[in-house]
Amino acid sequence: MSRQGIYIKVILACILVFSLFVRLDGANNQEKYSFDAVVYDQLGTQLRYDPLNYSTKELWETAREGKTDEVVARVEGYMSAPLFKHPPLFSYFVALFKMVFGDGVKSGAYVSVLFGTLLVLMVFLIGREMFGPWWALLAAFFVAIDPVSISCSEKVFIESTMTFFIYLSIYPLFREQRDITVLSFSAAALGMALLCKYVAVIALVAVLMFLILEKDKGLKRRTFLYPVITAAVFSPWILWNMDIYGADAIRVMTSALSSEDPLKLMFYSSAAAFVAATLVALLFIKSFFPDIFGRVCGTVMGRMSGITGGKAARVAGWALFALIAVVSTGNMLRGLSLGYVPVTSASMHVFSGGPWHYYLSHVMSVSPLYIFSCLSLVLMEEWNEEMSFLAGFSAVAVIFFSLVANVFHETRYLAIITPALLVMAVFFIKRSAEMAFSREGTWPRICLLVLVGVVVFAVTKTVFVDVSVILKNDFIYF
Repeated sequence: MSRQGIYIKVILACILVFSLFVRLDGANNQEKYSFDAVVYDQLGTQLRYDPLNYSTKELWETAREGKTDEVVARVEGYMSAPLFKHPPLFSYFVALFKMVFGDGVKSGAYVSVLFGTLLVLMVFLIGREMFGPWWALLAAFFVAIDPVSISCSEKVFIESTMTFFIYLSIYPLFREQRDITVLSFSAAALGMALLCKYVAVIALVAVLMFLILEKDKGLKRRTFLYPVITAAVFSPWILWNMDIYGADAIRVMTSALSSEDPLKLMFYSSAAAFVAATLVALLFIKSFFPDIFGRVCGTVMGRMSGITGGKAARVAGWALFALIAVVSTGNMLRGLSLGYVPVTSASMHVFSGGPWHYYLSHVMSVSPLYIFSCLSLVLMEEWNEEMSFLAGFSAVAVIFFSLVANVFHETRYLAIITPALLVMAVFFIKRSAEMAFSREGTWPRICLLVLVGVVVFAVTKTVFVDVSVILKNDFIYF
């Protein structure tokens, strides 16, 4: 192994150890637990002793006392159901950790600590495929100090576990050499993400679009195995619901999207089914009728190239950046203010009624690193397939949460895309540094020093938020 390779592994190991201890420290500081934490603690205990007891009816019989009529009306439907609303993989991990660490609530938090740390490793591997190992270390470090990632990794939330499996599925897709084994592994990992929480379907949509639009890598018909394997991994949960609910299983499963309006629920479910069916159909045509797909896709892409390529991409990138900057000005300034820290609360109601762009802009007040993510839009014409995938995945998630999760705004929902956004931030920093290095004269060197200074400031401010708020872990939502 070369000396450079040794340095990279040592630095990566330091980042991973740092990530582990930071998240572990936060988990051990926690004194306030969300209702979700109580639920998963109870489910983990039940599953430890009875692997098929995945219901919160017993817990709800005691927990409903003292709850307001509004809370009872909102949660009684799924709390008293024969099966809990979310898929059970996270709860099984909690049960497994309880065998090691005992029946305390912290056992569930340790699940989040582990997968939150492993997520840092996955971001390094993804960044290495995109930028090389040194810039990948920067991406991993950004995730290691990210307040959203740390917060989800020190609490009994599903998000860290689900997010790890999402990026475990993304990494094989970014590898240059890909065979059916690699593709199957990716599909199975995404199925595991879906077994944590339904919202992982956002990643499935992005992956299917990526497989449809990317250049053929020799897998041909075998590419269609991707949604088949993902569905097969997820199928035990479907069969379990069908065994309990019979023909009503699909309605019960889709009601977990938390919409209290039946018409809205029907609209969202129908729209999701239509998008999924369309993407699977396109992937089928590409896999089994490549000539037809190639001719149609070539014609469409040829006509779009004049719209999306070169100058047009540059204009679109600047326009999107300008739009985000306008609606996010206040949050950007808060993120850049060294004295500002995010508002925290033990109640999700504190963050209800936010603006329509909450999920688009709020994260920039949490850490100025996300401003670099936004700035990467101005370099849209230089994006490759991987950058386009990460940006598209992030856009789909923001749109989804803005439409579906617009009642109780929670920063933790963005945990599935914050690693993607931070990789996009590294892309902007890398390209800016390369442009400065490629030019002669004093001004490029000054610009490079300014860039370094701004990055150091953004890291400092992010760590300040971590130390001042996140690691104290005396809150539930922020």
